[in-house]
Amino acid sequence: MSRSQIQGGGQRDAKGIDGLVLSRRPPRPDLEESPRPQGDKRRFLINQLVSRITPPRMKMRLLAFAIISIAIAKSGAFMFSEEVVKMRCFIIITLCFINTFISGYVVDWYPSDEPEWNDLRVKWDVNIFNPYTFAKMPRTTSDAVSAGFKMVSDCGAIPGIYGKRYVQGGDYSLILLYGIHGYIAGIQIGVTKNATVEFPPNKQINHPFVSVDNMYYLTAYFTNPATICTTGRTAEKFASDGTGDSLFIQNGTDAAKNSFVVPKEETYLDSTKWTKGHCFVSMGEHYWYNVTSDMNCDDFFPVFLLYNKGRLNAFGWALGTPMTSNRTEHPPSSVIKEFINPVPQCLLNKAQLSTMHIYLTSTPLENLC
Repeated sequence: MSRSQIQGGGQRDAKGIDGLVLSRRPPRPDLEESPRPQGDKRRFLINQLVSRITPPRMKMRLLAFAIISIAIAKSGAFMFSEEVVKMRCFIIITLCFINTFISGYVVDWYPSDEPEWNDLRVKWDVNIFNPYTFAKMPRTTSDAVSAGFKMVSDCGAIPGIYGKRYVQGGDYSLILLYGIHGYIAGIQIGVTKNATVEFPPNKQINHPFVSVDNMYYLTAYFTNPATICTTGRTAEKFASDGTGDSLFIQNGTDAAKNSFVVPKEETYLDSTKWTKGHCFVSMGEHYWYNVTSDMNCDDFFPVFLLYNKGRLNAFGWALGTPMTSNRTEHPPSSVIKEFINPVPQCLLNKAQLSTMHIYLTSTPLENLC
């Protein structure tokens, strides 16, 4: 698969996205002059209590979780009964609305002052209490060291792969890349070479799986890879751009020469071979590269894109091989149809798929497509 075949447009822009905030309703003139009734003190105390339990962004997360939980219960995939899920959801939603109506807050939308890509989180799981679910990744080398990550290679150590590479606990399914100044620059997944497992397919070796020693690496960069180990990103750029300014997927042995830029705007995909899949709440609208029902899995490109409100804010890996890391997901073949359209029949014959959702924002549960 050549760079020109898969290039998705590459247009860059720095438009922000709408963010959820809370604003006061206008005061009622008829209450301005009247003394505060004794009951207001009780309402004030209740409001303070619920406000502490459910801060603004948490309200949306809990509400999204309630919707997701009911959907999963109806699909039969949850471990406890639909009645239990509904009761928990009722409690969550009640807490949200009590605070909303007692305090007089209403939902409002306006462009956020934060960078569009304001975070980096990894892995989707139905169990949001699993410590690996939506796990927050360190975006500076100092935070990486504090979180137990260790540098396994420095800038320039591996020709064609750019950045200081950090791994936690020897788990090469998640490798974080940082620029020369210590700011997040990319992410990798590594697959161990195994003589008994025919993966990746021969035609995908070195594009996109780059062979290095005993591993194959699939790599994404959040800024131009050619600058990561030279000028790098400054503190000011990190503050203004957040996790990054563009998404580059390495599709050759040298990322500076063999990468393509993923469009930030969903509409730009219309003229490409990216195929629209399905919306999944807490993930987004899925896109897969040039999938057909009768395709050969040797041609299945192992990257998917996720758009919400028309903007790229997540992506992920989809590998047709078993991986044992806690960082990876293993969707059964019965649910593949929820993400891909059409479903390549060859995927249904795989013993196990290994996927990883990578979020570029702090609120995956607000991804409603």
